[in-house]
Amino acid sequence: MMYKKIFNKHARHNLCYGDFSQEPEYENGKGRVYSFNDLKVLSDLRKNLGIINEKLKDLMCEGNLYYNTDKCYIAKIQKKKL
Repeated sequence: MMYKKIFNKHARHNLCYGDFSQEPEYENGKGRVYSFNDLKVLSDLRKNLGIINEKLKDLMCEGNLYYNTDKCYIAKIQKKKL
């Protein structure tokens, strides 16, 4: 939470995944968390990553959707036209 205030997001939509589910408490700095146990395909992917490499075992993850890449990004990078 920035500056101990609640702000609307204008850069991206994101989802957090972990070993538990959590409803958001934005005023306490806690966002929503989805449990891997409720998401079979993602849970299976997570298990298989641990088989590939021990360092990838039991990772938590966050997914981000930058819905306007002209204005939203993590770091300024040069865009290439495809």
